[in-house]
Amino acid sequence: MSESKETGGSRSYAISLYEEVARVHGKLIIPQLPRVMATVTRSLSASGSSPQLHQACAKVVSALVRYSIDSNTSVTEAEEVVREVAQPLVEAIAGNRNATSFVSTGSNLPVAMLRNP
Repeated sequence: MSESKETGGSRSYAISLYEEVARVHGKLIIPQLPRVMATVTRSLSASGSSPQLHQACAKVVSALVRYSIDSNTSVTEAEEVVREVAQPLVEAIAGNRNATSFVSTGSNLPVAMLRNP
């Protein structure tokens, strides 16, 4: 996803495609989680105060977990999926203690969505 000259609406639409990819491909997306999460955190850092983009990122995070874990997934595998999805968000929150940081603000909603995917 290009960082230049994208509006909040087009960026939120582009990031929401990952939600559909997770739904369609399920567990096959697991090897791509680091790349997808890098895109999510990069989008959050470029989001400004776009609530639409924050919501789109939260939905992607929720979908990644929901569709990567099923009844046949071991507890260990499920923990690894959650760790791979949550770690970049937690690092973004912890690394940006500045109250005006959009990454930190934007990361809070996806982390909250992890509680109830």
